[in-house]
Amino acid sequence: MESVARAVSVIVVVGLIACAERSAVQADALDGAWRVASMELVAPDETVELSVQESLFIFADGYYSMGYAFGDERPVTYAERWHPSDVEKVGRFNSMIVNAGRYQITGSRIVVRPLFAVAPEFVDGEGHFSFRFAGDTLELTWEKSIAFDGLEYPSGGTVTVLRLLRAG
Repeated sequence: MESVARAVSVIVVVGLIACAERSAVQADALDGAWRVASMELVAPDETVELSVQESLFIFADGYYSMGYAFGDERPVTYAERWHPSDVEKVGRFNSMIVNAGRYQITGSRIVVRPLFAVAPEFVDGEGHFSFRFAGDTLELTWEKSIAFDGLEYPSGGTVTVLRLLRAG
């Protein structure tokens, strides 16, 4: 019985080491700067592709930063350069996602923990992603967002699929 317990312990330890090494390898592959090549909102009943005009994702040493603006056209400059009106500010705010903080990889899952975000309720919350590599493309599926107080964003089952290419 003792030899069986020892064998099970060895298998568990080897499995944990393999998972840790796999996560480390995936974290290394994730490191760097990325740009959004395509974006889809995948709902239970339909998929909608959105254009992304500006974007940058950076992963390095357990920290991340992401920012992207969606829309069919490049944003117009403000009527009074560097001094947007309230209407212009709202339009820009409603077209972008920006947050940065720490991230952790477990297998093919990433949990981000924002230290900064445009949406204040996301600071000290969590974003849950699955990810995979398809050739040179990093595919991130943003599955859920949770506020600092545990309240989950009401997505109605819709997820965001981002396909990223290395910047450069």
